[in-house]
Amino acid sequence: MKLRLDNSHVVFNYWDKNRGITVPRYLSRELSEDIGIHVGDGCAHRGHDRRQTRNQIEYYGHSSEDRIYYEEVVIPLKKKLYGICLTLKYVKGENSIRLSFSSSAVASFLNKTVGIPLGKKTNVVRIPKLIKEASDEMQYSFLRGLADTDFSLTFKVKRKSKLHTYPVISAGFANKTLVREVSLMLRKHGFKVTEVPDMEQFDNMYGKYRTIHGIYLNGKKNLEKWMSKIGFSNANHITKYMIWKHFGFCPIRTDVETRIRILDGIGCFGIKNEKMGPMGFEPICGSRTHCCARA
Repeated sequence: MKLRLDNSHVVFNYWDKNRGITVPRYLSRELSEDIGIHVGDGCAHRGHDRRQTRNQIEYYGHSSEDRIYYEEVVIPLKKKLYGICLTLKYVKGENSIRLSFSSSAVASFLNKTVGIPLGKKTNVVRIPKLIKEASDEMQYSFLRGLADTDFSLTFKVKRKSKLHTYPVISAGFANKTLVREVSLMLRKHGFKVTEVPDMEQFDNMYGKYRTIHGIYLNGKKNLEKWMSKIGFSNANHITKYMIWKHFGFCPIRTDVETRIRILDGIGCFGIKNEKMGPMGFEPICGSRTHCCARA
């Protein structure tokens, strides 16, 4: 049975009605994934222009590693959930891309219905209550959206091997409470999680160091369980996994476009077979990158 959402506090202004903006009435896998995306990369706040104050919703990603994900997954997802057409923009002087739009309806939906705070959310955002109380399926979708925007998949050199064979799924958040909540949810679903507080990490997108609290899921069992239960929608992660799955290792310092060419060359990318099945829901768009493979 679908969970019907209380949208009684959602406010549609003239511009929302004029553009045909809508908000979901039920909690779905797509909405759960979108909530994960917003907790990871999103921000809703009040913006100002010459005429009036507007509710602004923004999302930021890495200009090269996340471009395909934003173009082929995030933008179609926003269209499906909210009826809004968006265009990706590059941020001048930074290695980042941005989606931005104004909507009182979407902002009030995220705030009042979903429970995500408006304004700077770094130290205040939590896993929303409706996700905590939702089914496993909805929590998997939320974790996938969060991981696609804020997690990384890397492969380390293990023991005497010179190849990068050992998988590590990791994330770093400035918010300790969010780290604890995400770790608890992952442990609930059978993952072995390591938390590492107070780390100094270089942010490639903004070119500076920041203090974060880390989450690590180490080893092959964690990765295969992740792909079986949660999966990825971001081609940056999917291509690393598929190369590791095919070759037994994934070389470092390759970008997503290079990995796509490698996979195209061996006839693997986008192919549905026993090892690389489709996601548990219909693709949002017909793109080859949105295979979101679950083993």
